[in-house]
Amino acid sequence: MNTVKRRTHSLFNQGVYFYGALPMMKQHRLEPLLQHFGELVRAQPFFRDVYAVL
Repeated sequence: MNTVKRRTHSLFNQGVYFYGALPMMKQHRLEPLLQHFGELVRAQPFFRDVYAVL
């Protein structure tokens, strides 16, 4: 249940919005975003195991 009184966007909808914005995003905003995403992916054991095979 949402406890906020105003309407908010779900995390899924926020993700869809930002994914759609990636092609037009300025380089100085895109690089840190993708770098942090890569760090989050590498921190997950599942992805480390999957990509270690490649």
